[in-house]
Amino acid sequence: MHDGLTGLYNRASFEQELHHLEQGGHFPVGVMMIDVDGLKQVNDMYGHSAGDVLLQRMAQVLRLSFRSQDVIARVGGDEFAVLLPGANYQTMKLVVERIRNRQLEHNQNYPGLELQFSMGSAVAVTPQEIWSALTEADAAMYDDKSVRENKTSLPG
Repeated sequence: MHDGLTGLYNRASFEQELHHLEQGGHFPVGVMMIDVDGLKQVNDMYGHSAGDVLLQRMAQVLRLSFRSQDVIARVGGDEFAVLLPGANYQTMKLVVERIRNRQLEHNQNYPGLELQFSMGSAVAVTPQEIWSALTEADAAMYDDKSVRENKTSLPG
C-alpha cells in the first residue's frame, strides 16, 4: 500500500481512498496533482540514483506541507497526488502557497540540484464530484507545467 522509494501511499491506496470518499467522506475535499519537472533530464544527466533522491526530496516537501489526515501518494513515476478532506477553495490557495514556500526553503538547503515541480488543484464539494475534481486538478497541473516551461524557454 506504500511506495517503496518515497514511503508515501501508492496509486492503489490513493484510488482506494478516492472510492472511500465517494461513499461519503468529509466534504469538501481538496485534490492536488503534482509533477516533478525535469526528472527525465536529471536521470539522463546524473543517473537514476540522482532522480530517486529528487523524488525522495519531493516526498519530504509534501510531508512537511500537509496535515496528518491528508492522503499523500506517489501515483506515477514523477507524479504525486494529495487528498485534503475538509479543504475548500481558500484552503487550497493557502496550501499552494505553503508548498511553494517549502520548495524555496528546500532549494536553499540543497543547492545544486533544485527541486522544481508543477501543481494543479481542485475542490470536490460533493462525493459525485471527486473524480471530476481529480481530472480538473490534473489539467491545472499541466497548465502550470506549460507556463513554467514557457518561462524557462523565453530568451532573457
